[in-house]
Amino acid sequence: MTIAANIAETAILKIKACFPDSIIGIIPLENETTVFFLKYQFDEFKSSIQRLSQGKCTGKFESR
Repeated sequence: MTIAANIAETAILKIKACFPDSIIGIIPLENETTVFFLKYQFDEFKSSIQRLSQGKCTGKFESR
């Protein structure tokens, strides 16, 4: 059995844009945070997830 998932890339856009439902856009609240801080946080979170997911999942299923 194989389970696959993609961990997304992040980017900062300098233009307004529309996205399909498979992409998420975030506009930070003014005076709360910045796009640069959010990108840094997401990139660090991605690194943490990738370090945790270095193993692989295998399993045997038998019909009885």
